[in-house]
Amino acid sequence: MAQIRFLVFLMIILCFEYVDCIRDMAEMYEKYQKMFHSHDPVDYHVHHHNHHNHHKHPHKYHHSNYTYDNQEEWCTLPQDTECCGTHQSPVRLDSFIKPVPMKPFEFINYKMLPWNVEIANNGRTVSVFFNNVNAQVKGGGLKHTYNLYSLIFHWGSEHVVNKVRAPLELQLIHYNSKFSDVHSAVESGEPDALAIIAVFYWLGRDAPEAVHTITSELTKVWYKNKMDYIPPFNLRELLPQSTTHFYRYNGSMTTPNCNEVVVWTVFKDPNFISLIQLKKFYAVKTVTKRPAYGPDSNMNLLHNYRKTQELYNRTVVLGEVTVSKFTDTEIPAVTVEEVKTSEEIETS
Repeated sequence: MAQIRFLVFLMIILCFEYVDCIRDMAEMYEKYQKMFHSHDPVDYHVHHHNHHNHHKHPHKYHHSNYTYDNQEEWCTLPQDTECCGTHQSPVRLDSFIKPVPMKPFEFINYKMLPWNVEIANNGRTVSVFFNNVNAQVKGGGLKHTYNLYSLIFHWGSEHVVNKVRAPLELQLIHYNSKFSDVHSAVESGEPDALAIIAVFYWLGRDAPEAVHTITSELTKVWYKNKMDYIPPFNLRELLPQSTTHFYRYNGSMTTPNCNEVVVWTVFKDPNFISLIQLKKFYAVKTVTKRPAYGPDSNMNLLHNYRKTQELYNRTVVLGEVTVSKFTDTEIPAVTVEEVKTSEEIETS
């Protein structure tokens, strides 16, 4: 409980600068109390440091009749659910294991800015999709080259380290480049069809500009089934400063049908987000429009993480690499200077 009291104290300090957040404090405190007493043995700390758009991106493998409040029933959902398999995700991670040296990661076109970035709310998460950018990842113990498909946010984190859950987890969804698209990859059933990179986000004052870009645009998709465009941003900024150490294991997607087709990379070092930015995720709605009576805060998506799953006979490896490579192989669709210029024109 000491961690919760510290978080509330921090919120009070921040509320002197943001008066409108005072009325939300009781709701945030109640939310953190519930998560503190959740079934998983987890806790929240303040780090002391300076699926999807159903229209354009339908998921054939993604079951629509589920919620995070009925996870025990995921195994009984119709269709070919794998949610009670033996290679499920997320899992609990242990930082006290000996690292295994691996070849460096190579992130390709992660510094490029796409022409269009789409953000969507499906009532269970917020996803981000890209157009006209061929971002890829390879190395770091991965056996293939993987194409970036989307970003998905979970608040709090799905993976826990040493029994501690972070306030936010970003998952970067990649699919094996030998497949034509993400749907073909998942339907192949191959255990390494997808490569998902997960990044923990802790509370801090030095949130990167890319995080600000995303959170400042969340109001465009406050309600379920909303989709809109947001300004482009640098993907590199969403990764932690250090990508040297990471957890690696074979697992599954964390929503039904829970396909066991994922090679997971969970970076040990975190990135950061401010409390004001984090609160915007907790304001995302599970309904399509404002209710006729009563506050719409009752429809907030207060958490969207799956409970941790058993490891069974799997092994989690702590990978260690030298400095990762970031390379661009194409002419940028748009530059940072062009984005700033367009923003100046729009506001003039």
